[in-house]
Amino acid sequence: MRERRRRLKAIAGRLAGIVPDRLAGQLAVLINGAFVSTQSSSSARPTGLLRDAAHALIATSRSFLPAGCGRHLRGSSSHLIES
Repeated sequence: MRERRRRLKAIAGRLAGIVPDRLAGQLAVLINGAFVSTQSSSSARPTGLLRDAAHALIATSRSFLPAGCGRHLRGSSSHLIES
C-alpha cells in the first residue's frame, strides 16, 4: 500500500497545479475503496467509475490551490487510471 501511494505521489508530482501528497492520498483511498467494492459486490468491475472519480479529484485538486501556486501544464491525468 505504501508503494502504491509513493507511485501515485510521483505521478501527481508531474501534474500541473496540484499538491502531490494530498492528491496521492485521495487517489489511494479511492483505489482502495474500489478494491473493497469489487470484493463485496457481484457487480461488474468499477473501472469506468474509478476513472471518472480520479479525473474529478484531479480537477478539484487544481481548483483548491492558493493563488500563485499553479504551474504550467506539464502532464495529463489520463494515464493515472487505465481501462
